[in-house]
Amino acid sequence: GLDGQLDREIGTIGKIYREEPEELKDLASHWGITLFRLDDAGGIRQQTEAWEREGLSRGVQPGDSALPLSWTAPSGRRYRVHSVSKSSYRVAAAVEETSLRDTLWTLAVILAMGIPFAAGLAIAGGYFLAGRVLSPIGAMAQKAREITAESLAKRLPVDNARDEFGQLATVFNDTLSRLQDAFERLRRFTADASHELRT
Repeated sequence: GLDGQLDREIGTIGKIYREEPEELKDLASHWGITLFRLDDAGGIRQQTEAWEREGLSRGVQPGDSALPLSWTAPSGRRYRVHSVSKSSYRVAAAVEETSLRDTLWTLAVILAMGIPFAAGLAIAGGYFLAGRVLSPIGAMAQKAREITAESLAKRLPVDNARDEFGQLATVFNDTLSRLQDAFERLRRFTADASHELRT
């Protein structure tokens, strides 16, 4: 993130200062490092125009800061500022964090609106799918209510004999067939017994 970028920029500035100090003035145009200040024993060795314009020296703590800090410039822009002291020099650099904050704010808004929408969509989809999946059970229950001792020839609807509901309906229909056969035998027996008793 920004702290890693700051560490890389401070490392680059320090390396250029040690190896080619005359190139420090070209860092902004060649390397894109536009917000830094380098002090050595003689005072300010190099300071970018943007650093001075934004007053970023006020955002740097005296001495060596252990961690980068967030700082708001008088212009209202927010910066991540960090400084590192070495034996003969001190480098301070800054990175503007406004764009990162804007991106995070946009992400938070998207999540704040998207999560409830996704939850509502999931609930509506689940309700719809559950209704479609359970509709065969409703049809079987309705048909089962219509079956009485006088209408044992009726059967439950079987939409798909291979799924669980189809297998349940098939087993129930088989049970109804056996009951129908048992009732038919009982009726025949009762009729035969009644006939025998009359004769």
